[in-house]
Amino acid sequence: TIPLVAWRNPSGKFVSIESNQGSLNFSDGETHGSTTIPKPEQLFLFVPHPDFSTKSVIVGHNEKFLEFNPSDSNKSSSFGFELKTPERLPFILFDYDQNIYPRGANFLASRLQQPSIIKAAVPPPGKGTRVRVWKSDPSVKTIGIRELFLIHTDIKSGPVDPLFETVSTAKPIAPDANGDFLLDFDNTPSQAPNESDNHTRFDVVHTFSTVRYTYDLLLGDLVYLDGNPPQLTRPWGNKRLQIFPHAGEDANAYYSREEGALKFFFTKRKDGTPIFLCRSLDVVAHEAGHSFLDILQPQWRSDGQTGGFHEAFGDLCSLFVLISMADIADLFVTLTKANLRDPNNFLSAVGEEFGDALFNNKGKGLRNLSNDLKGSKAQPEVHALSLVFSGFYYDVLVDVFALERNPVIKGDTDTLLDVATILRRALIIAIRVSSESSTKTKYQELATNLETAFETLSRRLGVNLSSWTEIVRKHAKARELSIAGLS
Repeated sequence: TIPLVAWRNPSGKFVSIESNQGSLNFSDGETHGSTTIPKPEQLFLFVPHPDFSTKSVIVGHNEKFLEFNPSDSNKSSSFGFELKTPERLPFILFDYDQNIYPRGANFLASRLQQPSIIKAAVPPPGKGTRVRVWKSDPSVKTIGIRELFLIHTDIKSGPVDPLFETVSTAKPIAPDANGDFLLDFDNTPSQAPNESDNHTRFDVVHTFSTVRYTYDLLLGDLVYLDGNPPQLTRPWGNKRLQIFPHAGEDANAYYSREEGALKFFFTKRKDGTPIFLCRSLDVVAHEAGHSFLDILQPQWRSDGQTGGFHEAFGDLCSLFVLISMADIADLFVTLTKANLRDPNNFLSAVGEEFGDALFNNKGKGLRNLSNDLKGSKAQPEVHALSLVFSGFYYDVLVDVFALERNPVIKGDTDTLLDVATILRRALIIAIRVSSESSTKTKYQELATNLETAFETLSRRLGVNLSSWTEIVRKHAKARELSIAGLS
Protein backbone atom coordinates (compact mmCIF):
# COMPACT_ATOMS: atom_id res chain seq x y z
CA THR A 1 0.00 0.00 0.00
CA ILE A 2 1.02 3.61 -0.54
CA PRO A 3 0.10 5.63 2.55
CA LEU A 4 -1.45 9.06 2.72
CA VAL A 5 0.33 11.28 5.23
CA ALA A 6 0.03 14.78 6.64
CA TRP A 7 2.32 16.97 8.75
CA ARG A 8 1.06 19.13 11.63
CA ASN A 9 3.06 21.74 13.57
CA PRO A 10 2.76 22.47 17.33
CA SER A 11 0.10 25.10 16.56
CA GLY A 12 -2.18 22.47 15.05
CA LYS A 13 -1.80 23.68 11.45
CA PHE A 14 -1.10 21.32 8.56
CA VAL A 15 1.43 21.59 5.76
CA SER A 16 -0.19 22.94 2.60
CA ILE A 17 1.00 23.68 -0.92
CA GLU A 18 0.73 27.15 -2.41
CA SER A 19 -0.96 26.37 -5.73
CA ASN A 20 0.84 29.07 -7.71
CA GLN A 21 4.41 28.51 -6.45
CA GLY A 22 4.46 24.97 -5.19
CA SER A 23 6.00 26.30 -1.99
CA LEU A 24 5.03 25.05 1.46
CA ASN A 25 3.21 26.78 4.31
CA PHE A 26 0.97 25.85 7.23
CA SER A 27 -2.81 26.34 7.29
CA ASP A 28 -5.84 25.21 9.25
CA GLY A 29 -7.36 21.81 8.67
CA GLU A 30 -11.02 20.79 8.79
CA THR A 31 -12.76 20.89 12.17
CA HIS A 32 -15.41 18.28 13.00
CA GLY A 33 -16.65 18.91 16.51
CA SER A 34 -13.62 18.71 18.74
CA THR A 35 -11.50 16.93 16.11
CA THR A 36 -9.33 18.59 13.48
CA ILE A 37 -8.25 16.60 10.46
CA PRO A 38 -6.27 17.56 7.35
CA LYS A 39 -8.11 18.78 4.28
CA PRO A 40 -7.79 16.62 1.14
CA GLU A 41 -5.26 19.03 -0.33
CA GLN A 42 -3.17 18.65 2.86
CA LEU A 43 -2.70 14.93 2.31
CA PHE A 44 0.35 13.60 0.52
CA LEU A 45 1.30 10.33 -1.08
CA PHE A 46 4.40 8.86 0.55
CA VAL A 47 5.90 6.44 -2.00
CA PRO A 48 8.76 4.31 -0.63
CA HIS A 49 11.55 3.54 -3.06
CA PRO A 50 11.57 -0.20 -3.84
CA ASP A 51 15.30 -0.55 -3.25
CA PHE A 52 16.41 1.91 -0.58
CA SER A 53 14.61 2.08 2.74
CA THR A 54 15.80 5.66 3.35
CA LYS A 55 14.74 6.98 -0.04
CA SER A 56 11.26 7.98 -1.14
CA VAL A 57 8.99 10.22 -3.18
CA ILE A 58 6.40 12.50 -1.61
CA VAL A 59 3.65 13.53 -4.05
CA GLY A 60 1.24 16.39 -3.44
CA HIS A 61 -2.37 16.85 -4.53
CA ASN A 62 -1.07 18.94 -7.45
CA GLU A 63 0.51 15.73 -8.81
CA LYS A 64 3.98 17.13 -8.36
CA PHE A 65 6.70 15.79 -6.13
CA LEU A 66 8.59 17.31 -3.26
CA GLU A 67 12.20 18.16 -4.00
CA PHE A 68 14.63 18.99 -1.23
CA ASN A 69 17.63 21.03 -2.36
CA PRO A 70 20.53 20.62 0.10
CA SER A 71 22.83 22.77 -2.05
CA ASP A 72 20.54 25.76 -1.60
CA SER A 73 21.72 28.02 1.22
CA ASN A 74 18.16 27.95 2.59
CA LYS A 75 17.88 24.14 2.29
CA SER A 76 14.66 24.79 0.34
CA SER A 77 11.83 22.37 -0.30
CA SER A 78 8.99 22.77 -2.78
CA PHE A 79 6.34 20.87 -4.73
CA GLY A 80 7.08 22.46 -8.10
CA PHE A 81 8.42 19.62 -10.20
CA GLU A 82 6.68 17.34 -12.65
CA LEU A 83 6.93 13.61 -12.00
CA LYS A 84 7.69 12.90 -15.65
CA THR A 85 10.82 15.03 -15.89
CA PRO A 86 14.01 12.95 -16.27
CA GLU A 87 16.32 15.65 -14.97
CA ARG A 88 15.03 16.04 -11.43
CA LEU A 89 15.99 13.94 -8.44
CA PRO A 90 12.88 13.20 -6.40
CA PHE A 91 14.45 10.61 -4.12
CA ILE A 92 15.84 11.82 -0.83
CA LEU A 93 18.51 10.07 1.20
CA PHE A 94 17.49 11.50 4.56
CA ASP A 95 20.50 10.11 6.43
CA TYR A 96 22.99 12.25 4.53
CA ASP A 97 20.92 15.26 3.47
CA GLN A 98 21.53 14.73 -0.22
CA ASN A 99 19.74 13.72 -3.36
CA ILE A 100 21.14 10.60 -4.96
CA TYR A 101 21.03 8.37 -8.03
CA PRO A 102 18.91 7.38 -9.93
CA ARG A 103 17.74 10.42 -11.86
CA GLY A 104 14.08 11.04 -12.48
CA ALA A 105 10.74 9.96 -11.13
CA ASN A 106 10.16 7.84 -14.22
CA PHE A 107 12.63 5.44 -12.60
CA LEU A 108 10.23 4.90 -9.71
CA ALA A 109 7.31 4.17 -12.01
CA SER A 110 9.32 1.63 -13.98
CA ARG A 111 10.66 -0.07 -10.86
CA LEU A 112 7.26 -0.45 -9.24
CA GLN A 113 6.09 -2.33 -12.33
CA GLN A 114 9.08 -4.56 -13.05
CA PRO A 115 9.81 -8.01 -11.56
CA SER A 116 11.81 -8.22 -8.34
CA ILE A 117 14.80 -9.84 -10.07
CA ILE A 118 15.91 -8.19 -13.29
CA LYS A 119 17.50 -10.19 -16.06
CA ALA A 120 19.90 -8.34 -18.30
CA ALA A 121 19.63 -8.74 -22.05
CA VAL A 122 21.53 -11.86 -23.07
CA PRO A 123 23.32 -12.26 -26.42
CA PRO A 124 22.16 -15.21 -28.49
CA PRO A 125 24.04 -18.51 -28.09
CA GLY A 126 27.05 -18.89 -30.35
CA LYS A 127 27.92 -15.18 -30.25
CA GLY A 128 30.64 -13.35 -28.35
CA THR A 129 34.43 -13.45 -28.31
CA ARG A 130 36.85 -16.07 -26.99
CA VAL A 131 40.30 -14.91 -25.89
CA ARG A 132 43.31 -16.35 -24.09
CA VAL A 133 44.56 -14.58 -20.97
CA TRP A 134 46.59 -15.12 -17.84
CA LYS A 135 43.67 -15.85 -15.51
CA SER A 136 45.58 -14.68 -12.46
CA ASP A 137 49.16 -13.60 -11.94
CA PRO A 138 51.75 -15.28 -14.22
CA SER A 139 53.55 -16.65 -11.17
CA VAL A 140 50.47 -18.67 -10.16
CA LYS A 141 51.43 -21.73 -12.17
CA THR A 142 48.36 -23.72 -11.19
CA ILE A 143 46.24 -21.30 -13.23
CA GLY A 144 48.38 -20.09 -16.12
CA ILE A 145 46.87 -19.17 -19.49
CA ARG A 146 43.26 -20.13 -20.08
CA GLU A 147 40.42 -19.21 -22.38
CA LEU A 148 37.99 -16.48 -21.37
CA PHE A 149 34.62 -15.74 -22.93
CA LEU A 150 33.60 -12.13 -23.53
CA ILE A 151 29.91 -11.68 -24.28
CA HIS A 152 30.47 -8.78 -26.66
CA THR A 153 30.42 -9.02 -30.43
CA ASP A 154 31.66 -5.48 -31.11
CA ILE A 155 35.40 -6.11 -30.57
CA LYS A 156 37.26 -5.20 -33.76
CA SER A 157 40.84 -5.35 -35.00
CA GLY A 158 43.18 -3.69 -32.54
CA PRO A 159 41.58 -4.84 -30.34
CA VAL A 160 39.20 -1.91 -30.09
CA ASP A 161 35.55 -1.52 -29.11
CA PRO A 162 33.25 1.42 -28.26
CA LEU A 163 34.80 1.83 -24.78
CA PHE A 164 38.47 0.92 -25.16
CA GLU A 165 41.35 1.00 -27.61
CA THR A 166 44.85 -0.43 -27.34
CA VAL A 167 47.99 1.56 -28.03
CA SER A 168 50.96 -0.65 -28.86
CA THR A 169 53.99 -1.08 -31.09
CA ALA A 170 52.34 -4.25 -32.38
CA LYS A 171 50.31 -4.04 -35.55
CA PRO A 172 46.53 -4.14 -35.02
CA ILE A 173 45.47 -7.69 -34.18
CA ALA A 174 42.51 -9.01 -36.12
CA PRO A 175 40.06 -11.59 -34.80
CA ASP A 176 39.89 -14.95 -36.55
CA ALA A 177 37.02 -16.09 -38.75
CA ASN A 178 34.94 -16.85 -35.63
CA GLY A 179 35.52 -13.41 -34.11
CA ASP A 180 37.97 -14.79 -31.52
CA PHE A 181 41.46 -13.75 -30.36
CA LEU A 182 43.01 -17.11 -29.47
CA LEU A 183 46.71 -16.27 -29.46
CA ASP A 184 49.47 -18.49 -28.09
CA PHE A 185 52.27 -17.37 -25.79
CA ASP A 186 55.53 -19.11 -26.65
CA ASN A 187 58.04 -20.26 -24.07
CA THR A 188 60.99 -18.11 -25.18
CA PRO A 189 62.52 -15.92 -22.44
CA SER A 190 61.02 -12.45 -22.12
CA GLN A 191 63.16 -9.48 -23.05
CA ALA A 192 62.83 -5.79 -22.31
CA PRO A 193 62.52 -3.32 -23.82
CA ASN A 194 62.71 -5.34 -27.06
CA GLU A 195 60.11 -8.01 -26.37
CA SER A 196 59.26 -10.55 -29.05
CA ASP A 197 56.34 -9.93 -31.36
CA ASN A 198 54.64 -13.09 -30.07
CA HIS A 199 54.75 -11.92 -26.47
CA THR A 200 53.80 -8.36 -27.36
CA ARG A 201 50.72 -9.43 -29.31
CA PHE A 202 49.58 -11.76 -26.54
CA ASP A 203 50.05 -9.00 -23.96
CA VAL A 204 47.89 -6.64 -26.02
CA VAL A 205 44.98 -9.09 -26.24
CA HIS A 206 45.33 -10.18 -22.60
CA THR A 207 45.36 -6.61 -21.24
CA PHE A 208 42.46 -5.42 -23.37
CA SER A 209 40.40 -8.52 -22.55
CA THR A 210 40.98 -8.23 -18.79
CA VAL A 211 39.89 -4.59 -18.79
CA ARG A 212 36.86 -5.50 -20.92
CA TYR A 213 35.89 -8.38 -18.61
CA THR A 214 36.26 -6.21 -15.50
CA TYR A 215 33.94 -3.59 -16.99
CA ASP A 216 31.49 -6.24 -18.20
CA LEU A 217 31.25 -7.57 -14.66
CA LEU A 218 30.63 -4.19 -13.05
CA LEU A 219 28.39 -2.85 -15.80
CA GLY A 220 26.35 -6.01 -15.49
CA ASP A 221 25.81 -5.15 -11.83
CA LEU A 222 24.45 -1.73 -12.82
CA VAL A 223 22.10 -3.34 -15.33
CA TYR A 224 20.91 -5.74 -12.65
CA LEU A 225 20.31 -2.90 -10.19
CA ASP A 226 18.75 -0.42 -12.61
CA GLY A 227 17.05 -2.61 -15.17
CA ASN A 228 18.60 -0.76 -18.11
CA PRO A 229 22.09 -0.29 -19.57
CA PRO A 230 23.68 2.60 -17.67
CA GLN A 231 24.47 5.92 -19.28
CA LEU A 232 28.13 6.37 -18.42
CA THR A 233 29.61 9.82 -17.93
CA ARG A 234 33.29 9.20 -18.54
CA PRO A 235 35.53 11.58 -16.57
CA TRP A 236 38.19 11.36 -19.28
CA GLY A 237 35.75 12.73 -21.88
CA ASN A 238 33.59 11.32 -24.62
CA LYS A 239 36.29 9.11 -26.07
CA ARG A 240 37.67 5.62 -25.68
CA LEU A 241 39.87 4.84 -22.69
CA GLN A 242 43.31 4.03 -24.10
CA ILE A 243 45.14 0.93 -22.87
CA PHE A 244 48.95 0.91 -23.00
CA PRO A 245 50.22 -2.61 -22.24
CA HIS A 246 53.84 -1.55 -22.77
CA ALA A 247 54.11 2.04 -21.57
CA GLY A 248 57.84 1.89 -20.78
CA GLU A 249 60.10 1.00 -17.89
CA ASP A 250 58.93 1.79 -14.38
CA ALA A 251 57.86 -0.21 -11.35
CA ASN A 252 54.33 1.07 -11.82
CA ALA A 253 50.94 0.89 -13.47
CA TYR A 254 48.28 3.58 -13.29
CA TYR A 255 44.99 5.01 -14.46
CA SER A 256 45.04 8.66 -15.54
CA ARG A 257 41.85 10.66 -16.05
CA GLU A 258 43.85 13.49 -17.62
CA GLU A 259 45.52 11.20 -20.15
CA GLY A 260 42.39 9.10 -20.61
CA ALA A 261 44.56 6.05 -20.24
CA LEU A 262 45.50 2.88 -18.39
CA LYS A 263 49.27 2.44 -18.50
CA PHE A 264 51.30 -0.65 -17.61
CA PHE A 265 55.08 -0.70 -17.37
CA PHE A 266 57.81 -3.27 -17.00
CA THR A 267 60.39 -3.50 -14.27
CA LYS A 268 63.33 -5.83 -13.67
CA ARG A 269 64.19 -8.33 -11.00
CA LYS A 270 67.59 -8.31 -9.33
CA ASP A 271 68.81 -10.82 -11.91
CA GLY A 272 67.81 -8.47 -14.74
CA THR A 273 64.84 -10.48 -16.04
CA PRO A 274 61.78 -8.33 -16.78
CA ILE A 275 58.35 -8.36 -15.19
CA PHE A 276 55.61 -7.02 -17.42
CA LEU A 277 52.87 -5.71 -15.15
CA CYS A 278 50.27 -5.97 -17.91
CA ARG A 279 50.51 -9.77 -17.65
CA SER A 280 49.09 -9.78 -14.14
CA LEU A 281 45.29 -10.03 -14.17
CA ASP A 282 45.42 -8.61 -10.64
CA VAL A 283 47.24 -5.45 -11.70
CA VAL A 284 45.11 -4.89 -14.81
CA ALA A 285 41.83 -5.40 -12.94
CA HIS A 286 43.09 -3.05 -10.20
CA GLU A 287 43.73 -0.19 -12.63
CA ALA A 288 40.48 -0.86 -14.51
CA GLY A 289 38.76 -0.64 -11.12
CA HIS A 290 40.22 2.82 -10.54
CA SER A 291 38.75 4.05 -13.81
CA PHE A 292 35.33 2.50 -13.09
CA LEU A 293 35.17 4.02 -9.60
CA ASP A 294 36.05 7.37 -11.16
CA ILE A 295 32.87 7.00 -13.23
CA LEU A 296 30.72 6.19 -10.20
CA GLN A 297 32.21 8.84 -7.89
CA PRO A 298 34.37 11.38 -9.78
CA GLN A 299 35.00 13.48 -6.65
CA TRP A 300 36.74 10.65 -4.82
CA ARG A 301 40.26 11.27 -6.11
CA SER A 302 41.74 12.24 -2.80
CA ASP A 303 43.94 11.21 0.08
CA GLY A 304 42.80 9.86 3.44
CA GLN A 305 40.10 7.22 3.63
CA THR A 306 38.54 8.24 0.33
CA GLY A 307 41.83 7.74 -1.48
CA GLY A 308 42.41 4.59 0.53
CA PHE A 309 39.10 3.24 -0.68
CA HIS A 310 40.11 3.94 -4.29
CA GLU A 311 43.08 1.62 -3.77
CA ALA A 312 40.99 -0.93 -1.87
CA PHE A 313 38.40 -1.00 -4.63
CA GLY A 314 41.13 -1.64 -7.18
CA ASP A 315 42.40 -4.61 -5.19
CA LEU A 316 38.85 -5.85 -4.67
CA CYS A 317 38.28 -5.73 -8.44
CA SER A 318 41.03 -8.35 -8.73
CA LEU A 319 39.07 -10.46 -6.25
CA PHE A 320 35.78 -9.77 -8.05
CA VAL A 321 37.17 -10.90 -11.40
CA LEU A 322 38.86 -14.04 -10.08
CA ILE A 323 35.92 -15.15 -8.01
CA SER A 324 33.41 -14.54 -10.83
CA MET A 325 35.01 -17.12 -13.13
CA ALA A 326 33.58 -20.55 -12.42
CA ASP A 327 36.74 -22.45 -13.38
CA ILE A 328 38.91 -20.30 -11.11
CA ALA A 329 36.44 -20.42 -8.22
CA ASP A 330 36.29 -24.21 -8.57
CA LEU A 331 40.08 -24.48 -8.67
CA PHE A 332 40.31 -22.36 -5.53
CA VAL A 333 37.80 -24.55 -3.70
CA THR A 334 39.71 -27.66 -4.74
CA LEU A 335 43.20 -26.41 -3.87
CA THR A 336 42.25 -24.93 -0.49
CA LYS A 337 39.39 -27.27 0.45
CA ALA A 338 37.15 -24.19 0.49
CA ASN A 339 39.37 -22.36 3.01
CA LEU A 340 39.41 -18.62 2.31
CA ARG A 341 42.05 -18.23 5.04
CA ASP A 342 44.47 -20.65 3.41
CA PRO A 343 47.86 -18.86 3.72
CA ASN A 344 48.76 -19.66 0.11
CA ASN A 345 45.45 -18.81 -1.52
CA PHE A 346 45.62 -16.84 -4.76
CA LEU A 347 42.33 -14.99 -4.21
CA SER A 348 43.58 -12.78 -1.40
CA ALA A 349 47.08 -12.14 -2.80
CA VAL A 350 47.21 -9.22 -5.24
CA GLY A 351 50.07 -9.14 -7.78
CA GLU A 352 52.15 -12.08 -6.56
CA GLU A 353 54.94 -11.76 -9.14
CA PHE A 354 55.45 -8.03 -8.60
CA GLY A 355 55.19 -8.42 -4.83
CA ASP A 356 57.80 -11.16 -4.80
CA ALA A 357 60.19 -9.01 -6.84
CA LEU A 358 59.79 -6.08 -4.46
CA PHE A 359 59.52 -7.86 -1.11
CA ASN A 360 60.74 -11.43 -1.73
CA ASN A 361 57.58 -12.60 0.04
CA LYS A 362 57.05 -15.85 -1.88
CA GLY A 363 53.64 -15.28 -3.41
CA LYS A 364 52.01 -13.23 -0.64
CA GLY A 365 51.42 -10.43 -3.13
CA LEU A 366 51.99 -6.74 -3.45
CA ARG A 367 49.14 -6.51 -0.94
CA ASN A 368 47.03 -9.19 0.66
CA LEU A 369 43.34 -8.94 1.46
CA SER A 370 43.62 -11.57 4.20
CA ASN A 371 45.26 -9.30 6.76
CA ASP A 372 44.62 -8.16 10.33
CA LEU A 373 45.39 -4.44 10.01
CA LYS A 374 43.24 -2.23 12.25
CA GLY A 375 42.43 1.41 11.75
CA SER A 376 44.44 2.54 14.76
CA LYS A 377 47.58 0.93 13.33
CA ALA A 378 47.20 2.03 9.70
CA GLN A 379 49.57 4.44 8.02
CA PRO A 380 47.99 7.38 6.16
CA GLU A 381 49.57 6.55 2.77
CA VAL A 382 46.63 5.45 0.61
CA HIS A 383 48.01 2.04 -0.44
CA ALA A 384 48.81 1.14 3.15
CA LEU A 385 45.51 2.57 4.39
CA SER A 386 43.58 0.59 1.78
CA LEU A 387 44.38 -2.66 3.58
CA VAL A 388 42.01 -1.74 6.41
CA PHE A 389 38.96 -1.60 4.13
CA SER A 390 39.96 -4.42 1.78
CA GLY A 391 40.72 -6.56 4.83
CA PHE A 392 37.32 -5.66 6.32
CA TYR A 393 35.56 -6.64 3.10
CA TYR A 394 37.47 -9.90 2.91
CA ASP A 395 36.53 -10.62 6.54
CA VAL A 396 32.89 -10.19 5.57
CA LEU A 397 33.33 -12.52 2.60
CA VAL A 398 34.94 -15.18 4.80
CA ASP A 399 32.20 -15.06 7.42
CA VAL A 400 29.29 -14.86 4.97
CA PHE A 401 30.67 -17.79 3.00
CA ALA A 402 31.02 -19.78 6.21
CA LEU A 403 27.45 -18.85 7.19
CA GLU A 404 25.92 -19.84 3.86
CA ARG A 405 28.08 -22.89 3.20
CA ASN A 406 26.27 -26.23 3.22
CA PRO A 407 28.07 -28.58 0.81
CA VAL A 408 25.58 -31.38 1.46
CA ILE A 409 22.86 -29.53 -0.45
CA LYS A 410 24.87 -27.07 -2.58
CA GLY A 411 28.41 -27.25 -3.91
CA ASP A 412 31.01 -24.93 -2.36
CA THR A 413 31.89 -23.45 -5.74
CA ASP A 414 28.28 -22.42 -6.38
CA THR A 415 27.95 -20.97 -2.89
CA LEU A 416 31.16 -18.99 -3.29
CA LEU A 417 30.05 -17.64 -6.67
CA ASP A 418 26.63 -16.63 -5.32
CA VAL A 419 27.93 -15.02 -2.13
CA ALA A 420 30.63 -13.11 -4.02
CA THR A 421 28.09 -11.78 -6.54
CA ILE A 422 25.74 -10.49 -3.85
CA LEU A 423 28.57 -8.89 -1.87
CA ARG A 424 29.98 -7.25 -5.00
CA ARG A 425 26.61 -5.78 -5.91
CA ALA A 426 26.10 -4.62 -2.34
CA LEU A 427 29.37 -2.71 -2.52
CA ILE A 428 28.32 -1.08 -5.80
CA ILE A 429 25.10 0.08 -4.13
CA ALA A 430 27.05 1.33 -1.10
CA ILE A 431 29.32 3.38 -3.36
CA ARG A 432 26.47 4.90 -5.30
CA VAL A 433 24.49 6.04 -2.25
CA SER A 434 27.54 7.47 -0.49
CA SER A 435 28.16 11.19 -0.30
CA GLU A 436 30.00 12.68 -3.26
CA SER A 437 32.50 14.50 -1.08
CA SER A 438 35.78 13.16 0.24
CA THR A 439 35.19 12.54 3.94
CA LYS A 440 37.47 11.51 6.78
CA THR A 441 35.17 8.63 7.74
CA LYS A 442 34.40 7.25 4.27
CA TYR A 443 35.11 3.68 5.40
CA GLN A 444 32.39 3.67 8.05
CA GLU A 445 29.99 5.44 5.71
CA LEU A 446 30.47 2.69 3.15
CA ALA A 447 30.09 -0.04 5.77
CA THR A 448 26.82 1.52 6.94
CA ASN A 449 25.64 1.73 3.34
CA LEU A 450 26.35 -1.97 2.92
CA GLU A 451 23.59 -2.56 5.45
CA THR A 452 21.17 -0.56 3.29
CA ALA A 453 22.37 -2.50 0.27
CA PHE A 454 21.57 -5.81 1.98
CA GLU A 455 18.01 -4.58 2.53
CA THR A 456 17.76 -3.81 -1.18
CA LEU A 457 19.10 -7.17 -2.25
CA SER A 458 17.00 -8.99 0.32
CA ARG A 459 13.88 -7.67 -1.40
CA ARG A 460 15.23 -8.52 -4.83
CA LEU A 461 16.23 -12.06 -3.95
CA GLY A 462 13.42 -12.83 -1.53
CA VAL A 463 15.87 -13.89 1.19
CA ASN A 464 16.72 -12.61 4.65
CA LEU A 465 20.19 -11.08 4.79
CA SER A 466 19.92 -9.60 8.28
CA SER A 467 22.64 -11.96 9.53
CA TRP A 468 24.96 -10.48 6.90
CA THR A 469 24.30 -7.05 8.40
CA GLU A 470 25.47 -8.27 11.79
CA ILE A 471 28.66 -9.59 10.18
CA VAL A 472 29.34 -6.18 8.62
CA ARG A 473 28.80 -4.41 11.94
CA LYS A 474 31.06 -6.84 13.77
CA HIS A 475 33.96 -6.43 11.38
CA ALA A 476 33.53 -2.67 10.93
CA LYS A 477 33.98 -2.32 14.68
CA ALA A 478 36.82 -4.83 14.91
CA ARG A 479 38.70 -3.18 12.05
CA GLU A 480 38.24 0.29 13.58
CA LEU A 481 37.05 1.66 10.25
CA SER A 482 35.94 4.99 11.67
CA ILE A 483 39.45 6.00 12.81
CA ALA A 484 41.58 4.45 10.07
CA GLY A 485 44.39 6.80 9.10
CA LEU A 486 43.22 9.60 11.38
CA SER A 487 45.86 9.36 14.10
